[in-house]
Amino acid sequence: MHRHIWPRIETAAQQLGVDPITEHFTRHDLRRTVRTGLTGWAGVLPDAAERVLNHSISGLRAHYDFADYRPHVTEALQRWDAELARILAGEQAAVVPLRRPSE
Repeated sequence: MHRHIWPRIETAAQQLGVDPITEHFTRHDLRRTVRTGLTGWAGVLPDAAERVLNHSISGLRAHYDFADYRPHVTEALQRWDAELARILAGEQAAVVPLRRPSE
């Protein structure tokens, strides 16, 4: 990561017009961000998000679910790509207010 990401941080920050990252982070921080973004922002189902990160599925599902998840992973990565493009373009997230049922 130090050879590939850190040397590009300052240039990327300048291109985006933001301050460069100065806090230490690891590749697992990036994985957590992707996992959270997939399910929290991009609307990807948890099973597909787990497979994007190449996590193994345990329990009964590990023994009975032999489906090919490649189409789901492809769609998840396309959604993540669109989400990153939205963020980099400076677009605001579509926030939907949650209302309590009328009493």
